Amino acid sequence: MINIDNIKNTNWNNKNISIIGYGKSGIAAAKLCKTLNCNLFISDCSNKDITDLEVDYEVGGHSNKLFGSDLIITSPGVPSKDGIISECIEKEIPFVSEVEFASWFTSSPIIAITGSNGKTTTTSLLSQILLNANLDVLTGGNIGTPFSENVIIENSSKLSNCIHVLEVSSFQMEYVYNFSPTISCLLNISEDHMDRYDDMDEYLNAKLNIAKNLVEPAWLVYNADDSVLSTSLKNRHRTKLFSLSSNMQAYYQINNQKIYDNNNNMLIALDDIKLNGNHNLQNILAAATISNLLGVSDKIISQSVSNFHPLNHRIELVRDYNGIQFINDSKATNVDSVKVAIESFFNINLILGGQLKGNLDFTQLIPSMENRVNAIVCYGESGEYIYKQLKPYGFDIIVIEQFQAAIHSSIPSLNSKGCVLLSPGCASFDQFDSYKERGDEFKRIINEYNFETN
Repeated sequence: MINIDNIKNTNWNNKNISIIGYGKSGIAAAKLCKTLNCNLFISDCSNKDITDLEVDYEVGGHSNKLFGSDLIITSPGVPSKDGIISECIEKEIPFVSEVEFASWFTSSPIIAITGSNGKTTTTSLLSQILLNANLDVLTGGNIGTPFSENVIIENSSKLSNCIHVLEVSSFQMEYVYNFSPTISCLLNISEDHMDRYDDMDEYLNAKLNIAKNLVEPAWLVYNADDSVLSTSLKNRHRTKLFSLSSNMQAYYQINNQKIYDNNNNMLIALDDIKLNGNHNLQNILAAATISNLLGVSDKIISQSVSNFHPLNHRIELVRDYNGIQFINDSKATNVDSVKVAIESFFNINLILGGQLKGNLDFTQLIPSMENRVNAIVCYGESGEYIYKQLKPYGFDIIVIEQFQAAIHSSIPSLNSKGCVLLSPGCASFDQFDSYKERGDEFKRIINEYNFETN
């Protein structure tokens, strides 16, 4: 059995550290390693240029050079079932995620947030609340800046009132051992990344690693309305719940007019919230609960929530033309997030497609689509797959391979009011580099579309 504590507390001078994967997280980990005077080696499957760091490296594949490592740091984009990872583990080479590694070099509080949906909104909202409370907030992880880079910023700037707010994915939690956030938050669990995991249990266990090292005075905050989480976490200690239903274990309650605390003091009126949908109310309750645990006043929480606007690419209104709304929900890359978007609108022309993340069941959308969805356009690599699942249910549905043509085809048949909803339910990598690029292209197409001549 490998003792990670021995590695964590080692003298790094001349230790052989390797990094597998040279994406954003790998680059940040490499920069952090460079501050340790270790011998650094980088191994990446692509043919990207790594000469900027002046370290030993290999590209285009992995070799047995990795077997001489004292420690290997893996980027989240590298699948845990990758052959080289299995070989290194068999040789009992210590193996950690970038998030685990970065956590060894900070003593500041860490707030870690995960879930199948809502991570980015909740992380962004919480960061804004804490900034308004005059804390030195470093936001990162799966959003924006990698954790390792923020640790470098913290240490070089000598911040004295720092707090790390991390969005973390299941990928980032696969190789954590001592990672111990001050507050861990689980928003929800639904089927996702089935192209990476064998089953839901494997995916769930990766998510639950966020709280595997919960030690007092740490807290675990989770969604009591989520049946998977409620079952998995019911016997955990030091938990704080949030819920849209009446749950007296939750500090904040909600009705059809306001969010309020257990003493019936109003936190915020629902009319003052700019985020739409029950899913966003859950995100707000999560961020408020965490903020309360950190001692932030309800006044600051309320002001921050009321001033917070929806994020790009998540149920984002792009254009309104004569009562027709065009909604960019490119960040919806699983079936459950599409369901949330559908239930926010009526009279919908729905655009689904992209790159599949496993054998997803799009028929789960049928109850939500009834009486809401008029037509469906399936695009990209998964177009035929989705079409075959949904066609038997009587929807007006077509397949168009290319993204721009799919968007254009969704517009003319729309009635005088309603919406064109891009909520793909799939990854973007068949035609785009990221969901952001896909969403930006949707916005460009819609904003340039001439309704008078088409």
